[in-house]
Amino acid sequence: MCKFFHLVKVAQGGLQHWPAVQLALQGHTDAVTSVAFSPDGNRIVSGSWDDTVRVWDAKIAFSPDGNRIVSGSRDKTVKVWDAKSGDQIGSLLKGHTAHVTSVAFSPDGNWIVSGSGDKTVRVWDAKSGDQIGSPLKGHTAHVTSVAFSPDGNRIVSGSRDNTVRVWDAKSEDQIGSPLKGHTQGAHSVAFSSDSNLIISGSVDEAFGISGDGNGEYITFSYLYLCCYSF
Repeated sequence: MCKFFHLVKVAQGGLQHWPAVQLALQGHTDAVTSVAFSPDGNRIVSGSWDDTVRVWDAKIAFSPDGNRIVSGSRDKTVKVWDAKSGDQIGSLLKGHTAHVTSVAFSPDGNWIVSGSGDKTVRVWDAKSGDQIGSPLKGHTAHVTSVAFSPDGNRIVSGSRDNTVRVWDAKSEDQIGSPLKGHTQGAHSVAFSSDSNLIISGSVDEAFGISGDGNGEYITFSYLYLCCYSF
């Protein structure tokens, strides 16, 4: 486990030679809890317990066109920002009753999904800021990570209840049974590029791969909160 919780690091490489290039981005004054690349790979956005969102030059949760950033906060709100000016866009997205732990845009940039310590997943209209439908309920502990499938039809969520759940983005129904296998919280989740597989990472030092919603879950050891591009 990394001892330097206040740093953002950029790594490049693969397989046994990974990481080949590493750079520490310093500035946050408390634990860094979430990071993401812009679609063109030129910028990084990071969120921290110091109550700030920072954008870094990478050359160095962006919208698909790279023009907006969405952030969740311990103040229970979701905010959308202009990625170039740093100005807030629109009003606060309010509804969660506990801190917001994870946020993501839909592939078309029209929706935002958020997960929270209130054990719910919520979907928002990215333009109006209105909540779409009812909260997605089922997790029995904090929701720690959320993501849309690349086709925009499903949402995946990971939780401290040690499960991963898949939801229909339109009907708001849970798809299949919870995916079980982690012995501690599932803190990072993502879909494969074809939307058919889900990968999750956990503080149990294992990761799992599942066919979307079919209940089959294979766990592997020795991967810690990693994210891959396909």
